[in-house]
Amino acid sequence: MIRHVIWDFDGTLADSYPPMTRAFMQALSEAGIEESYDAMLSIMKQSAGALYEHVRLRYGLPDAFFTRYRDIKKVAEREIMQPFPQAAAVCAAIRASGRTNDLYTHRGASAIAHLTRFGMIGDFRGFITGEDPFPRKPAPDALLHLMEKYGMRPEESIMVGDRDIDLLAGRNAGMHTCLLEPDPTATSAHADFHITHLAELPDLLDK
Repeated sequence: MIRHVIWDFDGTLADSYPPMTRAFMQALSEAGIEESYDAMLSIMKQSAGALYEHVRLRYGLPDAFFTRYRDIKKVAEREIMQPFPQAAAVCAAIRASGRTNDLYTHRGASAIAHLTRFGMIGDFRGFITGEDPFPRKPAPDALLHLMEKYGMRPEESIMVGDRDIDLLAGRNAGMHTCLLEPDPTATSAHADFHITHLAELPDLLDK
């Protein structure tokens, strides 16, 4: 039985890629650059860093561009970004069942602020963000820290995320892994489970 759920944030709990990409498109437009939304969204889903590198190399954009993007993104996220449907209900149900929810994200403290805004913060126990001094995913250090801090056994823990680096981090920590991907044909060599909707997760925890 799985007792501990460790969540990624962007693309897993929060439907954040569209508002982040729209903010990026606005910053590009202000810089006089036209790009495909779908192309930018695809790279954003890989990582924001990959998108930064893509446009920096292609257009030679200065640091001021990325500062402007981050300013636009803060407003867009605050006004537009929402959790995925059922995210709040699933996390509440996990906590009500006596299980635990923890967060492990590369995003900074804004992840905690958004969980508070979503009304979900009370369903979470531990938080590791990009501001904590751990190597980035897929390194397992942050997950190993959570397991030691809370006495979690790896066989009773699962890492839930939308990207391979989330799953690899969980696998490297010895825990179960779950890919959240709406496409039912999607596969990952690093996923023990694949769900297309968050509402499917609670049934997995008893397996």
